[in-house]
Amino acid sequence: MSRLTKLAVITFTFLFGLSALSISAQTAALRGRVEIKKDGVATPVPGILVEVYRVDVKMKFPPSTTDRRGNFTFAGIPLGNVYAVAVSGPGIKAQVVPNIRAGMENLAIEVYPGDGAAIPEADVRVVIEKLKSGPVEQPSEESKKQKEEFDKKVKEVEDRNKKVQATNEIVNRALSDGGKAFEAKDYTGAIAKFQEGIDADPVFAGSAPVLLNNKGLSLISRGTDSYNTSIKDTENRPALRDSAKSDFENAIMSADQSLAVLKDATASDETLRKSYEANTLLSLTIRKNAYRLLAQTGLDVTRGQQAATAFAEYMAKETDEAKKTRAQLDLALTLQDSGEYQMAFDEFAKISDGDPNNVDALVGLGLNMVSIGYLSLEADPAKGKAQLQEAANYLQRYVDVAPDGHRFKEDAKAAIEQLKADAKVVPQKNARPPVRRRP
Repeated sequence: MSRLTKLAVITFTFLFGLSALSISAQTAALRGRVEIKKDGVATPVPGILVEVYRVDVKMKFPPSTTDRRGNFTFAGIPLGNVYAVAVSGPGIKAQVVPNIRAGMENLAIEVYPGDGAAIPEADVRVVIEKLKSGPVEQPSEESKKQKEEFDKKVKEVEDRNKKVQATNEIVNRALSDGGKAFEAKDYTGAIAKFQEGIDADPVFAGSAPVLLNNKGLSLISRGTDSYNTSIKDTENRPALRDSAKSDFENAIMSADQSLAVLKDATASDETLRKSYEANTLLSLTIRKNAYRLLAQTGLDVTRGQQAATAFAEYMAKETDEAKKTRAQLDLALTLQDSGEYQMAFDEFAKISDGDPNNVDALVGLGLNMVSIGYLSLEADPAKGKAQLQEAANYLQRYVDVAPDGHRFKEDAKAAIEQLKADAKVVPQKNARPPVRRRP
């Protein structure tokens, strides 16, 4: 029996994801966390209003609200200015934190129980003026403790800011140098550069997913090159294919890491939210492509179940119907290449349900039912014979509707002749495919 397992040289064109995030030289993000001490343990406070004010002029930015983990993020804060952050919300005492600069990350703002009253901008300006000469006056029973803690926080923020500036420099350099290496097809150099940026801050949703996705695209490109080279380079074929397999597997890991970072990422800024969404879709795309390559090349045909999950998650997120349709076919082919014949048959059936004359679906239904039928013959000859008859009917319908020169037409004809010889099965004229009911 002829099996359609011949693989053409893989060629892929990827839209490099470097533009998914642009870190401006004139602005930077400000992010932090609002927390309250409970039994001596810092606990995040969700639903807190966070406002950023410029100290030198009367200007404020659109407010943000802490998420369920107490985190907040402001994007595009101009560098070089000094800011104050005001926080207020249910159950806490409003307060103003001075000496804030763009680029600060992991800014920890500790709040205290209070009446939850908001703090108007006019009052914030009064506090800012007082803070220029000293901390805000606190109730006498807390003042000493709060001043000590306040001074400590200011020192921590200053130290963190220095670290953030250094981190931003590393990330910017990694994006630039990695992008140049990718464009030059130096995928090994690109991978190394992007990894430097990832290592600088592996959990920051504003940069880590972009770097991880760029690394994933570079890994897929390098792996594809290695596999294509192995087709002609018989002497080094085992090493090249091991390398390609490793790259495809690492691309999956890179995408998974990006998705983990993005899972709980929230932002009040619409541009930042769209960036998170775009990077999530790109991560899902990279992951399902890597699973497809592992099965298509035969480098790992044991991951059909995992591939099915990855494709389902991608198709749930993708809004482009043409891309979803292509992914449906790629999933069916991936399951077929992985030896998951029943799952592959079911996916081809979904395609055929919407397009009964889809030639790719018809040949897929026929070939996978051939495999299912032969596997059934020994345990249940009658069932196996019926399945092979069904396979022959699908293959004959494919031959009837497929245009001359279609890539599988001659193989399908050969498979029909093999079924006639081995199982004494002849395609039935005008046979209707059975009705299939799936959840």
